[in-house]
Amino acid sequence: MKMKHVARQTWNLGFLDSVSLTRSQSATAAIFLLITFTFVTEFLHPPLGTLLMEIGFPILAIGLLCRKTPDFFNPAFFFPPFYLLWCWIGSIPLIRNSGAIRLFDAFDDKQWLFYLTAFTAFWFGSLLIKFKNGNLSMLHGVTVPWREYDLFLFFGILAFVILLSWGVITASEGIPILHADVETARDGLPSRHHMAYQALIGTCDLMLPLIFLYLWTTRAPRLRGLLYCFSIFIVFALISQGSRGLVLPAGLTVIVMRHYLVKRWSLRALFIPTLAVVLLVSVSGYYRSIQHFGPGYALDLLDMGIPISLQPITNIYLYVRAPLDTFRQVVKLIPSMTPFQHGALSFGFVLQLLPGRHPSSDFFFKDLLGDVFAGFGEPASILGPFYADFGMTGVILGMFLTGLMSKLIYIRMFRGSLGWLVAYCFLCQKLIASLYGSLFSYVIEILLPIAWILSVRVLTRGANPEP
Repeated sequence: MKMKHVARQTWNLGFLDSVSLTRSQSATAAIFLLITFTFVTEFLHPPLGTLLMEIGFPILAIGLLCRKTPDFFNPAFFFPPFYLLWCWIGSIPLIRNSGAIRLFDAFDDKQWLFYLTAFTAFWFGSLLIKFKNGNLSMLHGVTVPWREYDLFLFFGILAFVILLSWGVITASEGIPILHADVETARDGLPSRHHMAYQALIGTCDLMLPLIFLYLWTTRAPRLRGLLYCFSIFIVFALISQGSRGLVLPAGLTVIVMRHYLVKRWSLRALFIPTLAVVLLVSVSGYYRSIQHFGPGYALDLLDMGIPISLQPITNIYLYVRAPLDTFRQVVKLIPSMTPFQHGALSFGFVLQLLPGRHPSSDFFFKDLLGDVFAGFGEPASILGPFYADFGMTGVILGMFLTGLMSKLIYIRMFRGSLGWLVAYCFLCQKLIASLYGSLFSYVIEILLPIAWILSVRVLTRGANPEP
């Protein structure tokens, strides 16, 4: 199917209605902001440069969110405003340190320089290739000639693997999320049931987007009720492992897919569900910490100045602050105490295909900082692995290539392949998740898009979607 295109797009920064930025103007604005900050901090007064960023980041982010564009998930404007807001919120010490939780040492101007440089590099990468947005209405209501016998046979195999692996874990461990100490119950699952755990997570992430891709691209889908019911079971199977993050990759991928295949999302329509998810993550994380650490955790937060009544909903701020504080400490320790890793963290996930233990970057940072606590590693946001590998050069090249990759996959999505559409929707959720951790931590995150692309090609006879 040949996609139609809309007229050349200009970028409107919301409340600055009199300013309409073209590609060249937006690039000039990014360079000007970077040069101004560098000049102020180096030759005038460093705190003035920090104040400039504390004011400029939210203004630019809100302006980008309020722009008028045919596609909310265009990589040039989807990731940057959330990145700016995350860095801005997480860098301001709204809470004081306590004896047990020390996340709120002040960030210096060097930290802001990393944020701004990374933002500029990603923006340039996402704008490098000229592309006029495809007409999204051409994707709504498309139909695909699925080979339904082969598709349902494939679904049956995936369902069998999911039920078997979930049954193996449940028979041995019970349902982890129902344990009195969820943190302890979930931590040992990947090691005690490695094969079953990996099979469960990978198969669920593969199957859930394919189910909705079939339902949304078929005029009269068969077994609709059964597929919806099994989708609910997939979500339950993931959540039952005790980690909220397990359901996010497949769940957010499906949400972005709906934007392209069913009905466009607007910022207003996404606000309430997003707020609800944020509050759910905050409250569940708070009570899980209470289960694991005991009442002392609430007393530590009280010592930081957070009233008991507000602790469940303000707990989300710790999730924003923690990876940025980890990145601050990593910058201090590398290369002064530990040498650069020369790609071992940014690309080390590929080694997971080989036998042996190959920990992700968050475990490296946890060991580097000398922290000892139950649970997973200690992420340092998307910037952590790039910096730990190659310093500022790694941050620039890593973010530039991330923006470029996003744009290339985005363009490929409009060339008629629904497998690439699922891959791009998965990349969108990875970009949001990378605000907390690295872009790619596990090799499965590379294998899944490949599996979707190949599955769609095989199960649709390689045909393009029809209007």
